[in-house]
Amino acid sequence: MDYAAWNPERDKLIAAKYSMKDMSGKLTCKKNLLEIFNLPPETVSRPLIGIVSRFADQKGFDLIAKVAPDLLAETWQLSCWEQASEIRKDASRPGQEVSEKLSVKIAYDNAIAHKIEAGADMFLMPSRYEPCGLNRSTA
Repeated sequence: MDYAAWNPERDKLIAAKYSMKDMSGKLTCKKNLLEIFNLPPETVSRPLIGIVSRFADQKGFDLIAKVAPDLLAETWQLSCWEQASEIRKDASRPGQEVSEKLSVKIAYDNAIAHKIEAGADMFLMPSRYEPCGLNRSTA
């Protein structure tokens, strides 16, 4: 992990700065993330799970697909950004799929990756091959 590039105290790509001592900017980052993903702003109190990954079989999205209906039946929200152009045909259609609790963007945008990590309440990094997925240190 490149702590210089991914530190919310210094990250120039996120909506507001924050730290362990002063988390006040975290809410601003979450509101910005909801806006980017066209999720309702009034859902800011719901837990928001962020994913930055390719939609590839090795990434384990079939595992997420199995539990997503249960997650979304509760108060959870899910924002997902697909970083590569090769997409499984059944994963999503080109462009953007949005509902009140789920939003997927298909594009390559380093700034969005930073915004997801800064604004999400939790970060999901599925993978079938890497022990914990590849982190954004290479983005």
